[in-house]
Amino acid sequence: MIVLLAHGSPDPRHGIGVNRLAGAVEAALDMPVRVAYLAHQGPTLVQAGAEIDEYPSEGSRPTVRQVDVLPLLLSAGEHYRRDVPELLHDAALTRPDLVWRELPLLPPAELASAVVAATGAAEAGPPTRSNPIGVVGVAAGSSRHGALDRFEDLARLLRPAGVEMVIANGPSQIASAAELLTSLGTSAPVVLPLMFADGFLAQASRRAAEAVGLRWSPPVGERPECTSALAGWVAAHVSHATHFKAPAIATTAGGAPW
Repeated sequence: MIVLLAHGSPDPRHGIGVNRLAGAVEAALDMPVRVAYLAHQGPTLVQAGAEIDEYPSEGSRPTVRQVDVLPLLLSAGEHYRRDVPELLHDAALTRPDLVWRELPLLPPAELASAVVAATGAAEAGPPTRSNPIGVVGVAAGSSRHGALDRFEDLARLLRPAGVEMVIANGPSQIASAAELLTSLGTSAPVVLPLMFADGFLAQASRRAAEAVGLRWSPPVGERPECTSALAGWVAAHVSHATHFKAPAIATTAGGAPW
């Protein structure tokens, strides 16, 4: 069984988006996927574990089932370093009959196709190095040193594909990131929340984008390319995934996902 451990938000749009993503991953993997949250809403990881059905027995020995927990976080910040291990510890104490395992975070670089798709490049023609498309990638604000390193890896990967991305460390940095993109010779950039689901922070980025006349894209997690990347990542790290069926993704004539 897979549990997607999302950040959580008092904004109901967040839960809707996380559940939609979980359903898409479940369909792609053909195996049970549940949702739990770090904060703000439920179920918690302990509650999700308590709701897992008792396992059937094989003869006199109970069957042990593995629960693979994937934190839906793109940054290895305090939530990942402190909260996730604590929650896994508590869940294991509550359900010691289960084998709990933490899956590695999805690297932001796995979302390159989703970022390119969010720019609308398919409608405008494929981007090139001489005519790059600008993207303001909005990450959740963090003061931790190195918090944006993983996103910078994504930006470097996008550059050869003709997409120039500047990371905004929170919505307040969107305007300055857009100015930098203009100085780099890109067209009017799109503002893209680098988040798995909608919520207060994504909507704050939308308001900040509209305030300076920029286009806004829904969070990258709402793209089908994100579902494909997430399901493929889980399938690569979970030995008991029955099969992986990647969702159909439009490609250019050359076959590349941009």
